[in-house]
Amino acid sequence: MADRLFRAEGVTKRFGGLTALKDVSIEVDEGSIFAVIGPNGAGKTTLFNVVSGVYRADEGAIWLGGSTLHGLGTHRIARLGVARTFQITRLFKQLSVMDNVILGLGRGDIPMGGLIRGPRSKEAVDKALETLAAVGLEKSADTKAGTLPYGDQRRVELARAMAMKPRLLLLDEPCAGLTHHEAVNLAEVVRQVRDTGVTVVLVEHNMHVAMGLADHVAVLDHGEKIAEGTPETVQRNPLVIEAYLGRGESGESHA
Repeated sequence: MADRLFRAEGVTKRFGGLTALKDVSIEVDEGSIFAVIGPNGAGKTTLFNVVSGVYRADEGAIWLGGSTLHGLGTHRIARLGVARTFQITRLFKQLSVMDNVILGLGRGDIPMGGLIRGPRSKEAVDKALETLAAVGLEKSADTKAGTLPYGDQRRVELARAMAMKPRLLLLDEPCAGLTHHEAVNLAEVVRQVRDTGVTVVLVEHNMHVAMGLADHVAVLDHGEKIAEGTPETVQRNPLVIEAYLGRGESGESHA
């Protein structure tokens, strides 16, 4: 039986009178891909923000292995081995692809306002090239990140997160804005990342990608977990069908 790497227990987050997350609990096996899905406003990105330290949970506990993440800042959580990408790419577009990845080597620290000063070390260059090769972008290392096609920018962001050597990788809508072909290619990269031993938790609006990638799926609706299980089980769950189709949605969510 696989070891549990990550667990959230009874996580609740309020913003004034709005409860964005209510008593949400999930457990993620080491070396697996776990998907969090749900319609618009379900609380998926709020959950990621709590896990990564952007927000502090009002109630509940969050654990990575034997370490509690509750109440820690983003940098301390990053140093414990949690890396994250965002719905909207956050690259330094005037820097080269390589320099964007080198910034990830600091495990969450962005030195000098995102500027790299002085010569790159051979060690940093070698690590950046190794990571770029893993996502198929080693030939674009010296290209300005902002000039790449959007699908390749997504790969750069993934490479920067991977440069942190995370134990847990949080992917927030990795296929947002991608063509079908780009999404299929990125999904394959995510599988390869998992195969290196990194545990992946993803929020994804593309249901075909989410169900095709995930070993296990949790479904949020109005901040509460309404279903959890294998992709096959979740897709047959009446509550999940109602959450999506009952509102005339296609399952494309950006919450």
